[in-house]
Amino acid sequence: MNNTTNGYKTLCYVGAAVYSLMALMALYWWETRIVYTDTAFVTFEIIRTQHLAIQASRYGSFVTQLFPWVATLLHAPLRWIVAAYSLSFVLFHFGVFAVCAFVLRNYRIALVLLFGDLIMTMDTFFWVQSELLQALAWMVLTYACLDSAARLKRNGWLLVAVAVPLAVLTVFTHPLAVLPMCFVGLFMLLERQRWPALVLLLTSVSTYCVKKRWFVNSYDAQAGLGLEHFQQLYPHYLTLDTNKQFYHNMLQHYQVVPFLLLALGVLYVVRHSWLKLLLLVLATAAYILLINVSYEGSGAPRYHLEAQYAPLAFMIAVPVAFDLLPVLFIRRLALPFLALVAAVFIVRVVDASHLYANRVRWLKEMLVKHGDEKIVFPSAAMQDGTMLQNWGTPYEWWLLSTIHTGKSASLIVHDNPDNLTTDMQRNDAFITRWGTFPYHELPKRYFHFSDSVSTYRFVEHP
Repeated sequence: MNNTTNGYKTLCYVGAAVYSLMALMALYWWETRIVYTDTAFVTFEIIRTQHLAIQASRYGSFVTQLFPWVATLLHAPLRWIVAAYSLSFVLFHFGVFAVCAFVLRNYRIALVLLFGDLIMTMDTFFWVQSELLQALAWMVLTYACLDSAARLKRNGWLLVAVAVPLAVLTVFTHPLAVLPMCFVGLFMLLERQRWPALVLLLTSVSTYCVKKRWFVNSYDAQAGLGLEHFQQLYPHYLTLDTNKQFYHNMLQHYQVVPFLLLALGVLYVVRHSWLKLLLLVLATAAYILLINVSYEGSGAPRYHLEAQYAPLAFMIAVPVAFDLLPVLFIRRLALPFLALVAAVFIVRVVDASHLYANRVRWLKEMLVKHGDEKIVFPSAAMQDGTMLQNWGTPYEWWLLSTIHTGKSASLIVHDNPDNLTTDMQRNDAFITRWGTFPYHELPKRYFHFSDSVSTYRFVEHP
């Protein structure tokens, strides 16, 4: 085993320690990660239905939902269910990392996942629901199987048989994943791994076309409308507000990204690796343009845009693991480099935590004031920016009140309270954004509604 291989292996052991730290962070911030819109809603649906709550046919999310689902079937306390759900997102990525590094012994690709998770993660450590982040982990596992199959003299076809359905699952988990998959396939071609590259490219692109043609859902269709901006905004692509916001965030939060792009650019120029340089520049520039044009004028919050930019981190992580790390091994800088990237990641997450802790603190304050009442608040009264989004408030208040007080609160923030006039007259139902549920239909172990006399009332100012 040469020194470079030993270096990769050492970094993987350090990477396992980093993921262990992430798991502890996920447990520490369980409230801010799960008592937040999408994850609070999914928790509600899993407990209410006793089934997985796959949204918009994004089937790869089953792996994280297994944790709260199994905990529910075991009648675990609600606090444990929420903590298990928070932990699941880290454990899934940690599991993929461990399979790549310690089962397939594909250390380079394991480090692709690690660096991809560290380079740009900040808000998405708390807004964990985005299936794109899960799709990227499935993509890395697919990549590892194909790369390992190319190196095996025997039985490589077994890994290909695993990789193909994984590639299909990746694209179904999130359609945007097809773009970093194409980048990986082209990078594999430049690494002279022709048949694995072709398998990945053909499977991912054909799956995307099939999904686009026969498995369209309203959520993906609505998201795809942003592509119309390319015609509407032509030729003013360089003066977009999203570009300015992106550059600001690069300098303010994601300084590692321009540093790595510059380092890789210099490395490829020195080595005369012109095709890799061309691939890196065109792929990253095209992807940034795609997201920025699509979301121009959308008002998308920072955490949502960060999730959309996540493939960019993985496009950078691939050449970092394959080309930059060997140079750093020679200079004995690889371990300090990983430590620096991980430290910057921790600082970003800690800094972002205050924003998400503040909204949970506000929710708890409202429980102290109104936890024993049934109230509909108007969205217009929540414009100070603390809540970020408010459609998930009934699920969030239900979780917090049931866990901390043993009684389930009936509070909701709604954009159009007038639409709830009929439901507000009921004294035996829980009103949410996506439906009204009679108390008797909700599992009594996790829903502790004690007031079946009072009805909901409208309060303009909380």
